[in-house]
Amino acid sequence: MNAPPVGLLAAIRSEYIHPRQWIAWADAQIIKTAKPPIWLIDLSTATNYDEAWRAIGESVGATPELCLSDLEETALGLIALQYFEGKIGFRDFLLRAGNHTDPSGCSTDCEYFYHHANRYEAAEDPSEYEAQAASEIRAYLKESIDLAEVAQAQIKSITQPDGLANESQPSGPEVNRTPPAGG
Repeated sequence: MNAPPVGLLAAIRSEYIHPRQWIAWADAQIIKTAKPPIWLIDLSTATNYDEAWRAIGESVGATPELCLSDLEETALGLIALQYFEGKIGFRDFLLRAGNHTDPSGCSTDCEYFYHHANRYEAAEDPSEYEAQAASEIRAYLKESIDLAEVAQAQIKSITQPDGLANESQPSGPEVNRTPPAGG
């Protein structure tokens, strides 16, 4: 494995997976590999998305099947799937999608998402606006979501290493294993 899987690149780019997931996966790959690539070692110590992207970013050019616009579209699709799977709220989805598409090579303009965010915030009944807009957005992002579903299959061993349910984002606060002071 000279280059990271494309699905992993998109999952980190879109913050679809949690650091504990890529760290556990990278550690397992290192154990199984006689001479692990530097990006894999760096990924195993990356504790946040910026560090993870730096760890794998240099290997993007070494991924021959990767078209950067497809990576950005896949990452956008993974952001959308987080919303459609109930992992993030509508406003968060719109703002994250807008931020993602602003500097990227996505075919969707950031203003599309910011327009929806503004209308959602100004709506008399935001939940009604969300219900109407969500189906339109899902249809509009069909190609990105299709790419994201392929990426999900590629990273299944990372997000569901033991057949566990996908925990792309922590469901609650991180567990602090340090006992409280004085106790």
